[in-house]
Amino acid sequence: MMAKVNPAGGEFLTRKGKQTQQAIIDAVVALIRSKGFAETTVKDICAEAGVGVGTFYHYFQSKVEVLLTFIGEENDELLAFYTQADKTSYGDAILAVMNRYLDLYFIKGPELVAQIYSTFLFSEIKLAGNLLENSLYKILMDALEKGQQSGEFSDQISVEILCNTFIGTWFFFTSLWCNEAQTYDIRAVVNQHFPQLIRLVSAK
Repeated sequence: MMAKVNPAGGEFLTRKGKQTQQAIIDAVVALIRSKGFAETTVKDICAEAGVGVGTFYHYFQSKVEVLLTFIGEENDELLAFYTQADKTSYGDAILAVMNRYLDLYFIKGPELVAQIYSTFLFSEIKLAGNLLENSLYKILMDALEKGQQSGEFSDQISVEILCNTFIGTWFFFTSLWCNEAQTYDIRAVVNQHFPQLIRLVSAK
C-alpha cells in the first residue's frame, strides 16, 4: 500500500488518507476557480470535499498549506523533468523546462493561474518567502550556474541576476497570457523570446 507523509502531522498516509488529502486539494482548486482564494473558507473547502472540519485539520494546518501542497506537487514534477532532461546544452534544457511548464499551465488554465498569481501577490502568502521553493527558480539557478561552469554561458553577469531576469520575463509573459489567453500565443512568445535571452548570455 502506498503511503505519503502527512504535511500537518508528519504521519504516513494510507491509500484512503491520500484520497482524502487529494479530495481536499481538488476542492481548494475548484473553489479558487469559482470564487478566488481570499473568499474561500475552510468551511467552504470541507463542504466541497465532503469532509469534516476535524478531518481537514488532520491533513492540513490551513488553506494556505493546501495551496502550497498543490503547487509543491507541480514543482516536484517539473524538477523531475529537469533531472531527466538532456543537459548537453543547458540552454536547450532551459527551453525544454519552459515548454514543460507551459504544459502544466495549460492543464490549470489561465483563470486558475491568474488566481494563484493574485494570491501570492496580494494575500497573506508572501511571494518572496516562497520564491526559493519555486522549482523554476531552482532549475534556472542550477542550469545557469552549470552553464557558466561549462563555458556555455558568460560569467560576466551573476547567476542570481540572470535567474531573476529569466523569472521576471516568465511572469511578465504568462501574466499577459492570463489576461488574453484567447489571442495570446504564449508558447510562440516563450519560444521566440527565451532563445534570444539565452543567446545574450552565451559565452560564444
